[in-house]
Amino acid sequence: MIDILKTNVKGENLLDLYCGVGFLGLSISENFKNIYGVEINKNSVLDAIKNSEINNIYNSYFICGDSSNVSDKINNKIDTIIVDPPRTGLFGNTIKYILKFSKKYICVAIMISCFFANLENVLAAKINFYSALGLLQLCTDKTNKL
Repeated sequence: MIDILKTNVKGENLLDLYCGVGFLGLSISENFKNIYGVEINKNSVLDAIKNSEINNIYNSYFICGDSSNVSDKINNKIDTIIVDPPRTGLFGNTIKYILKFSKKYICVAIMISCFFANLENVLAAKINFYSALGLLQLCTDKTNKL
């Protein structure tokens, strides 16, 4: 998956929603001027900062907060979004937030999900995700058949 992202996803400013410890954004940081990771868990944000330091990545910024409302903390125009939501998925305010950004600036949006049922909410909201990569359905279990 990282090789696919490194090859196909490039831009100026990446917004990595639900970034956790920063794995996805940091893995493709060389393709962007700035990486903004957003995570609600304070310990994960601290680990993301540590990961960027360990890997000598100096274009990353991490924000502890709700993924549905961080635009006031980012001054640059976001042209790419990666969303790796929790199992509960993308709902309500986060979908509205992505739609707001996508109407202004977004060229590329990628959703990585472990729970296939979440796709229904995203498609119903008509979020335009990157057509070449589409929605990457990365893991399945007995309840999430593709």
